[in-house]
Amino acid sequence: MKILDLNLLSFLVIISSIILALYPLIYTGIVEVEISSVVKKFENVDFALKQFFYSEGFEFISPSSVSISTLVRRYYLKGSPGKDYTLLWIDSDPSDGNLKAAIIYLGRVDPIVAAKKVRSIYWYDPKDGGIYVDYREGRKMAIVVEVKV
Repeated sequence: MKILDLNLLSFLVIISSIILALYPLIYTGIVEVEISSVVKKFENVDFALKQFFYSEGFEFISPSSVSISTLVRRYYLKGSPGKDYTLLWIDSDPSDGNLKAAIIYLGRVDPIVAAKKVRSIYWYDPKDGGIYVDYREGRKMAIVVEVKV
């Protein structure tokens, strides 16, 4: 009976060691899939925002009043990306021929995997409303969209 117990214990140790060795790979894979989904939605909103201003111009609707729901209502964005996405206008004055907005993902992401997947990533700090290049705890992932007239 003791030999059977030793073999079972050895088997459990081997299995748990394999699981512990594979955990970082599995975690990174899951997070990369999540980040890829976020990046795809960022790209969709980016494209819709640019198309909105290239098609409709700046005269009828103030850029600062354009939101993701505006893009969905006007059919520039096929379906809402979800309640975790929002727009923050950095420069909404079209007089200089340049508009800047940040698309912000309000969900939690792993900052290391996000920085690896997104070229020009920014971080939105909800406490002070600023957009930063460096990550700190509590900041949300964002990308900046520029529309040039």
